[in-house]
Amino acid sequence: MRKLFLGIILMLILLQSIVLCLFFSDKLSLYPNNLVEITWICISLSSILFGVSFFIVNKQVKLPLVTVSIVSSLGIVMFPFLLFRRWIIAFTIIILAFTLHFYTCKNNKLSILPVISAIMGIYSLGLYLLMHAITSM
Repeated sequence: MRKLFLGIILMLILLQSIVLCLFFSDKLSLYPNNLVEITWICISLSSILFGVSFFIVNKQVKLPLVTVSIVSSLGIVMFPFLLFRRWIIAFTIIILAFTLHFYTCKNNKLSILPVISAIMGIYSLGLYLLMHAITSM
């Protein structure tokens, strides 16, 4: 069950990364608006759902609170670099997050994937709602 969840979570992180890269590269406007909105919302909500339910289903894996704070704070720091297309700095921040997690959580190295999935889903959904609110003004 754990490997199934990790596989789904990894796939959702990959899909969400593709959508966000298309957003920050200004290429989402090439696709139909309804398709983009439905895909974005479904992937974000699925990422949150699977990220949180991983820790509910697998009770032996504890939620790494240090990793949650690291990933959430580095996600906020990384946003301007993504916005101005500084991909190398953003990639370096991602490597830093993984390195800090591997250093602090030696027992559960793969527990970073559900944390990234859930936080990335929350941030992505927030970005969608912010974007939608700004464009509807």
